[in-house]
Amino acid sequence: MRNILAITLIFIFSLALFPANSPPLSKLAINEKTFQIKQKNEDIAVLMVHQAIRDNKLSSLRDHCLAYDFDEGSDKNYYIVDVREDKKYAICGGDPDTSVHLFRFKVDRQNLSLLTDAGTTDGSFYSVKK
Repeated sequence: MRNILAITLIFIFSLALFPANSPPLSKLAINEKTFQIKQKNEDIAVLMVHQAIRDNKLSSLRDHCLAYDFDEGSDKNYYIVDVREDKKYAICGGDPDTSVHLFRFKVDRQNLSLLTDAGTTDGSFYSVKK
């Protein structure tokens, strides 16, 4: 009787830990790996954009006065990075509740080449050095 009770308790606890509708552990591991790859792509793209802004003198704002909005899904060939003013720090000046759009970058998914619309009035993109 004691063994049946122990087995029943183990079974109940295993149901609580691993509900029937939860994905298999291998799928969870794959999802975690996919998240890590996506996060790495985002980090690389934003760092490349940041460096290109400095190297090509596209903004005179301090580093902590720039914000980067990453969009991985809107274009199948490019990662899109929207560069905005970030005024949450007093040194940046202005209203901390506003974030003015400055320009956008496209980072090629295959070769990581950079395009930007910085300084254009019609929103057309041109190539910049990495």
